[in-house]
Amino acid sequence: MRFDELFIYLIPFLFKLTNSFVYQIGCQTRQQRRCRHSGNYNTSLNSNKLDVVSSMKGVDEFNDWYPGDPKTILSFPHALFNGGALRGIECKQLSESSIDHETLSIPAEYCLSVPYDDENWDVTLATKILKECGKGKLSSYYGYCQLLCSGEQIDGPLKNNVPPSTAPNAFRRWKNDEKAMFESSEKGRQLLTLSDRQLKSWKQKYLESDIKKEFTYEQFEWAMEAVHSRAFKGLSSAKAAATSIPLVATQFVAVLGGAYGLLQGNNSGDNIAIACALIATLPLVFNLFTEDRGDVAMLPYIDSINHKESANSKIEYDPLSKSFSLTIDNSCLEENVDGKMQLFISYGERSDAELLLNYGFLNNMESSFNEVYKQRIELAETYLGL
Repeated sequence: MRFDELFIYLIPFLFKLTNSFVYQIGCQTRQQRRCRHSGNYNTSLNSNKLDVVSSMKGVDEFNDWYPGDPKTILSFPHALFNGGALRGIECKQLSESSIDHETLSIPAEYCLSVPYDDENWDVTLATKILKECGKGKLSSYYGYCQLLCSGEQIDGPLKNNVPPSTAPNAFRRWKNDEKAMFESSEKGRQLLTLSDRQLKSWKQKYLESDIKKEFTYEQFEWAMEAVHSRAFKGLSSAKAAATSIPLVATQFVAVLGGAYGLLQGNNSGDNIAIACALIATLPLVFNLFTEDRGDVAMLPYIDSINHKESANSKIEYDPLSKSFSLTIDNSCLEENVDGKMQLFISYGERSDAELLLNYGFLNNMESSFNEVYKQRIELAETYLGL
């Protein structure tokens, strides 16, 4: 077999490999299972009223810290919607007719991440958040920490100052009398059981972790809630694919060259070295087609954008700039009742139970109340079909 014949034989394999990379890099938002509260209603942990002022606390610090293009802050600022009840990202640059436009990006070095294969990935990521927030201005993530903490500070060791919840309407935050409605139906009781199991799991993880030596359980729960309401999963698959392409290309050149040498039937000791090189390449080729669950990452700025299920958004890793970028089309823009243009992304398909448990909202439902108690009654009635 000549070298050109071998190359033709391998073309389908190379084409499949290339498509695999493009698929991983270009189809992020739907594959990445997003955890994020749609509707950043800021209240204290025990308050029953919305605090419009605290909703914007930490934004100035974040804007000063943001390591991306400063013009982005002006084009896509944090803003309040629904009469000040909802914080999100306003779009001042684009119109609803804009299509396929890259909006904002964040350098990967400023994104906290952990391997998703880690059984305790949420504990590991929550620990990173607590330690960075505990550093104050010494942290490289200071502005992002201030945004998460609504301008407050987490002090350690074991000082129980807990910032406002990042998902205050998440079901675990509901009071017992607010949960009482769920006891009357099977669907409601299943959610109550799911919530109890989650809290017990978190408490057990806290007791088994070294984090208990530095932070209280209340602080740990706050961080776990931030992770489960804001983190993106499956990010590193695309990142690894993008950054590995040059290496893969080099390896395949070596494979083709080595195969050519063997097929020529050279009677030299070089054949032994060539054969060893081919064998050494096999693990790389095998790993490329092995399922990789990727990383779980906190993406500052991007995780401030609220959810709309029909939004056609895409998150990509750019190996040249070493950053994550968000691309949207006109389905991601919607004019708010306040007259502002709000930017949305899709978190993917989620069950009502998951949405209410971790985020405190339901799809296609916008509360007409500013008072937390009334919001929760409305959520309960919608969830239970009352």
